Amino acid sequence: MSKGRAERDRVSEKIVVLGSDFFCTAFKLAGISDTVRATEESIAKDVGELLEKEGVALIITEESLFSTIPNRLVKAIERRAKPIFVPISLDGKKRAENLEVLVKRVLGVDIK
Repeated sequence: MSKGRAERDRVSEKIVVLGSDFFCTAFKLAGISDTVRATEESIAKDVGELLEKEGVALIITEESLFSTIPNRLVKAIERRAKPIFVPISLDGKKRAENLEVLVKRVLGVDIK
């Protein structure tokens, strides 16, 4: 693959926000235009569609919605390098998964 194509491929990777109307609107105001409005009832379908979509590198989602994703889908997410899911809590609580774990998932290298 040529250097130009590799750069185009990297540039074409997108950040998608997955969450409630409020959550998506907040990120749209911050400049992220690709959003998917989701509910607890639609989250499994929405995640499945995003996993199949080309060019999605990062999915920012509400932690409360992420916790309702069925286990089979969570396992599929964990087996993939991309897209990376980053659950964010709206109530100020910290997520247990840290940067070290994300790097290990993406690169396959433990950075201890």
